[in-house]
Amino acid sequence: MCVIGFYWHAVQRDLIALGLRAADMFTPRLTASEVLSLIVAAPPGSAVRDCLSEGYISNRVVAALKEQAAKTPKKKTQEVFKSIAEYEAHRAKIFNRKGA
Repeated sequence: MCVIGFYWHAVQRDLIALGLRAADMFTPRLTASEVLSLIVAAPPGSAVRDCLSEGYISNRVVAALKEQAAKTPKKKTQEVFKSIAEYEAHRAKIFNRKGA
């Protein structure tokens, strides 16, 4: 039953998905045995299962998000620097003319 304490929000999320509330736990509506079954036999995609197996957000998803974030700013930065370099070259042509 440590799962209920450690992953309380995941348990609540799964209960809500089933149309239940935390107040229903350990009552005739949702017995202790049924609560245990919800946790022990949590189906793939449930919040409890995610917490117990890979974390609420899987490490693969986090890694993919970090990789995408690392690529995007670098690409944008390179585009900005390229634009700045083009602007500086254009500006140099205009202002660095002989006799101007």
